[in-house]
Amino acid sequence: MADKDKDVKLTRQWLDKELKSTTPSKVYLLFGTEEYLKRFYKNKMVSLFSDEGDTMNFTSFEGKATDPLQVIDLAETMPFFKENRLILIEDSGFFKKSCDELADYLKEPSDTTYFIFVEKEIDKRSRMYKAVQKIGTITEFDPPTEDMLIKWAANILSKSGKKITGPTLERLFDQCGTSMDALSMEISKLIDYMGERDVVEISDIEAICTVEPQDRVFDMVDAMSAGRQREALELYYDLIARKVEPLATMALVVRQFNLMLQVKELGRRVSNNGALASMVGLSPRVVGLYRDKARHYTTEVLMEALEECASLSRDFKSGLIDDKIAVEMVIIKYSSKEKRTA
Repeated sequence: MADKDKDVKLTRQWLDKELKSTTPSKVYLLFGTEEYLKRFYKNKMVSLFSDEGDTMNFTSFEGKATDPLQVIDLAETMPFFKENRLILIEDSGFFKKSCDELADYLKEPSDTTYFIFVEKEIDKRSRMYKAVQKIGTITEFDPPTEDMLIKWAANILSKSGKKITGPTLERLFDQCGTSMDALSMEISKLIDYMGERDVVEISDIEAICTVEPQDRVFDMVDAMSAGRQREALELYYDLIARKVEPLATMALVVRQFNLMLQVKELGRRVSNNGALASMVGLSPRVVGLYRDKARHYTTEVLMEALEECASLSRDFKSGLIDDKIAVEMVIIKYSSKEKRTA
């Protein structure tokens, strides 16, 4: 198989094509960080390759204690009054650590057994990865692009008879984040809340949808960069009221400063937001927002802020400073005129 074809097999489009085929692969590996999509395809494949309630021919294993020899014994066992059996293995670590027995077995697996492996992390150099690559289908599930997310969310709403505009969808993402799991729950709440009305309004989102802590911190740092100190502090106190630990808030602030620094430095060489987005793993729209925030700080100040956050985090872990005060100090200092360029 050509390298180009191996790359194609990593896509969801290829997996969709495979699952519609009359001769699907016997071995599948689903991996990546987007849990919603992995779970969706895992459930779809379990339904396709096994019958509901058939415990004789469907077996699932989970965790790093999974015994590869037990898996092989089961794979070699003839299915019970069916043509095939299915083995589902999740979070086994087989694609990170050595699993020579199963890697060797997959060179010539049973014709009557389907395998589905679902993993968070894999090593493409591992023997297991190379074994599946030769005989099966591998699909990587990374977070969708903003365009994909827009189509997906709009499609869910459309199936329930609801319409939504682009700006309203952006408000939904701003308020709820871009986790497909979280968005799925929030969209369900939104549909129930609307009742018979068919057009989603921004006021509906503000009334019913949950604000994620990372998005509240995004707004907080935005207020800091613009010099709106009182607003930034109010947003921080709201996080405390929501039982978000100051240490968690500090970690999110560090992420914001780090992304601003990346966007600022890479932006010196790359002017196009789309190209820059692929480099930092954000959508073009969000890259634009970080560029706006980063222009209020010099590179030196952003690096100083990261060092100070790290130092304060160590101090309040050691009990040298109150955790709430540590975050307040960062907010006050980096929303001041002395640290901002405009």
